[in-house]
Amino acid sequence: MNRTFAWVLAAVLSAAVAGVATGSVLCQQVAAASNGIDLQAADRRFVEQYVREFDLNGEQATLLRAILHQLRDDETDIYRRNLPNLPVEVQGELGGVRRRADNRIEFMLDAKQRARYEQYRSTKRSDTEAQDKR
Repeated sequence: MNRTFAWVLAAVLSAAVAGVATGSVLCQQVAAASNGIDLQAADRRFVEQYVREFDLNGEQATLLRAILHQLRDDETDIYRRNLPNLPVEVQGELGGVRRRADNRIEFMLDAKQRARYEQYRSTKRSDTEAQDKR
C-alpha cells in the first residue's frame, strides 16, 4: 500500500512540476523577449554546470529547471513588491524562498550528489559572507 501511494504521489508531483515548468517557461520567454534578455541561455548554462558538477540525470535536470524557474518567479515577486528598500523581514522572506529551493534541489539528489551540493553551498555561502563584509 505504501509503495502504491509513493507511485501515485510521484506521478501527481511530476505532473504538477511539468505544468509549473511549462507555464513558467512561457512566462519567462515572454518577459525575456520584451526585455531583450536571453534567460534560456543563462538557465541552460547554469543547468549544464549543475549537470556536470553533480552528475544529474535527465529527470533531475528537468526538475532543476522547474525549481530554478519557480525560484526566479518567487524572488521577482518579492523584489517587485518591496523595492526600493528591503527591510529585515523581506530579507528573511527571500532567505526562506532560497532555502526552499535548496531543499527541493537536495531532495532530488542522491546521497553522493547531495554531499557535493552541500559542500558547494557552504563554499558559496562563505564567498557571499566575505563580499558582504567589504
